Amino acid sequence: MMQAPVLPFLTKELGADMATYGKLMTFFSVIQTVGGLLAGPILDAYGWRIVLLASYGSSALCYAMAASAQGMPALYASRVPTLLQHAIMATRTALTETSSEAVRRCCAQSCCAHPRFQDRARVLGYVGVGYGVGMSVGPALGGALSRGSLRSASWVAAVGSLLSLLSLLLFMPSEARGAAAPGGGKRRALSMSDLWRVAALPGVPSLLLVKFLTGMATALFQSAFPLFVNSHFGLDARGSGLVMSFTGCVGIATQALAIDAATRRFEDRRIVGASVAAMLASLAALSAATRVSHLCALLVPLYVASALLSTVNTAQLTKAAPADAGTIVAIDMSVGSATRMLSPSLATMVLQRSGYGSVCGLSASSLVLLLLLLRARLVDAAPHAAPKNA
Repeated sequence: MMQAPVLPFLTKELGADMATYGKLMTFFSVIQTVGGLLAGPILDAYGWRIVLLASYGSSALCYAMAASAQGMPALYASRVPTLLQHAIMATRTALTETSSEAVRRCCAQSCCAHPRFQDRARVLGYVGVGYGVGMSVGPALGGALSRGSLRSASWVAAVGSLLSLLSLLLFMPSEARGAAAPGGGKRRALSMSDLWRVAALPGVPSLLLVKFLTGMATALFQSAFPLFVNSHFGLDARGSGLVMSFTGCVGIATQALAIDAATRRFEDRRIVGASVAAMLASLAALSAATRVSHLCALLVPLYVASALLSTVNTAQLTKAAPADAGTIVAIDMSVGSATRMLSPSLATMVLQRSGYGSVCGLSASSLVLLLLLLRARLVDAAPHAAPKNA
């Protein structure tokens, strides 16, 4: 996240234009999508610790390559190691397995009604808090470092990744403990066919469509964000980083406070419907924003609703495939990567041709389609919802 506000300016320094930046982000998302699909079966076959080790090592290599890049080919090459960069996926898998361990020992019970499964969204929300700290501190730090050199953030990120790798080796459980299967036995052999089997489980296709449409809405907006805060709101890398850090703080507050309260009080379907409506209203208002203060105020409901919707959707997916935690989390995150694969080039093209307001409108169109599908009951946003206590 330290690189997020800096990368568009680094791309420009290397002689590329806005369209090239969009292509770079698309290339990165292609690598992430392919790597995510590969990581899922690896997680279920070998455990999450080995994926964390590979992720931190590849992150250090990626950032060091970006910091030393002297041209766009080298900057493209720096994205290749991210094929193995899936730390958040491994973390979510570890929490998914441990939070549902008691349930899997009692298969005769209704899994969705078990308290452990009802707490799944809350537990995943706490994971989001940890990453939210990085999302809030990172952009501001990257923007501040850019005042000395646009490459400083990448060097600091490389060192940070090496420290993460060291902390994993020193403090995380051994491979023998980390490789225990979700159900308590041995992990099954690596099989890429598990991707198709898990994706076809009851309820999963519907949930993945919800993930894709909402993901496209946020990905289109976020892809153009580092560009339009400069062109439309006149912010430099430091200002862009501060705004990104502000949204990170909003994410932390949502993950720490709003998700637990919302999931305990409301049904998942109601949370999804209200979140989609809030995102639509925010995007409509954002299209008319002209000041940075307006931008920050309107980003609050957009990011709160997006975080609620994403966490509920991920929790629903893990309920749909309790015995395939790694694979379903990989599919979930790969759908997110796929939206970011399509969005950068599309968003930058619309921004160049039609301006900032059109990007907001394009993002909103994906949510309108989802609301129509939900209204027609062609899509179920919560096929595995747990009944709420009176």
